[in-house]
Amino acid sequence: MPDMQRLTILAITIISIGFFAAPIIQAGPISTDDAKQSFELREGYQLSLVASEPEVIDPVAMAFDETGRLWVVEMRDYPNGPAEGESGKSRIKVLRDTDGDGYYETAVTFADNLLFATGILPWKGGVIVTLSGKVEYFKDTNGNDKFDERETWLEGFAQENPQLRANHPTLGPDGFIYVANGLRGGTVTSVRADWPQLTEPIELRGKDFRFDPHTGKCESIAGNGQFGMSFDQWGNRLICSNRNPCMQVMLSYDQLERQPR
Repeated sequence: MPDMQRLTILAITIISIGFFAAPIIQAGPISTDDAKQSFELREGYQLSLVASEPEVIDPVAMAFDETGRLWVVEMRDYPNGPAEGESGKSRIKVLRDTDGDGYYETAVTFADNLLFATGILPWKGGVIVTLSGKVEYFKDTNGNDKFDERETWLEGFAQENPQLRANHPTLGPDGFIYVANGLRGGTVTSVRADWPQLTEPIELRGKDFRFDPHTGKCESIAGNGQFGMSFDQWGNRLICSNRNPCMQVMLSYDQLERQPR
């Protein structure tokens, strides 16, 4: 048999074995200890467990407040959302580390039946939350870790895709709160009663968003983040997408508009 025929038969045999081989199936969930062992860390780094199921389920965002409490957003309605006629399934949890060992062993549901909650920022005793095309504010006024005040501040963010929604309100070094638009944009209006009303809605196609929680000033900004946002120690804004894990926003729109075309 010629060598080329032998190679062809060998290749077909290998492909057939791979095609019909039984898949490797994980028998049940991995324990937290086994999961920790699966990480490869750079020298000098260490990994510690802060919280796990059942205290938190489907977490997509978290933030610490000034008292050390850990706020967690559970986006439990991703990807398909609730069935028709049902309430949203997202929740906000408040976690506490009661013995100071770094593990948050207690969890209380602060708010539930939310729709596609995507981000959280502690603010003046409450939390600013991005969800279902809006930016809202939740506050507990009687200290029972359950919200009893809820306000809608902004609305009009795009809602067509469950994974491309406004998210991660983040306090910037300039006092503005920045929001990643989720790539789909939207047409945003201000609805908070004590803020000045916008003369016209803000178009967010291809742009991110920021607002001043004190004055109500709102504007579109350069950048088009999909999910997540952060600032480094020099004040540079960092965004990401599922294809680009880290991108830096280099120029603002007013800088770009001053350049000759």
